[in-house]
Amino acid sequence: MRGREFLKSAQDLLAVGGEPNWRSALGRACYALVHEGAETLLRWGFPKPPGEQIHRWCEGDLSGEVERLVGEASLACRIRWRSRTPG
Repeated sequence: MRGREFLKSAQDLLAVGGEPNWRSALGRACYALVHEGAETLLRWGFPKPPGEQIHRWCEGDLSGEVERLVGEASLACRIRWRSRTPG
């Protein structure tokens, strides 16, 4: 599955609303980042070691960037959730 398909799923979940869906959306967004990162690494000539799980491989090569982006995604979800919560 391509990363952007996970991102579409995250967007659909955000549109539904509610905390459980927003939390699920964050997970889908993380998968989108990992899969897009893997495709990018391959395009840039970084081979995936045989038998290596995609998550571990991307974490090793993109760990700082992925953590930053996931942190930003998490913050965006919290801000969006707070803006929809009365009071």
